[in-house]
Amino acid sequence: MSNSAARTTSVRSSGIYHRLARQLYPFRLLIGVLGGGAVAAFIVVALALGWTVDVLYALASLTALLWVLWLLAVTFIFVEPKPELEPAAPFRRRVAIRLRRAAALVLALLTTALLLVAITMTIRTLTMFAAG
Repeated sequence: MSNSAARTTSVRSSGIYHRLARQLYPFRLLIGVLGGGAVAAFIVVALALGWTVDVLYALASLTALLWVLWLLAVTFIFVEPKPELEPAAPFRRRVAIRLRRAAALVLALLTTALLLVAITMTIRTLTMFAAG
């Protein structure tokens, strides 16, 4: 297999989060600004307006913040592809690569869990908005 074919295979098999991170990385500043807006909205709802404001607005700002945190996590954690395991590498190098790949798997599982929480909170928030 040629070098370009091997490179294409490694990028193709790097995972959905890596592909998404490569697409989101140019927008990291915008995502950060949106996160700051979500934090500011929560502070305004919780502190400036007091607790007389409907809790729904606080929930909506927290949901927006959760989505922004998920986007930032994906953007910064998965922008680098997983390291390739080389059978000819020294033992320590292979162990280090396997540990990095295991850590990436754990982070991918945690990111997926965070995504499920964000989806659940979004559905709950939209349901509460629809109910009035």
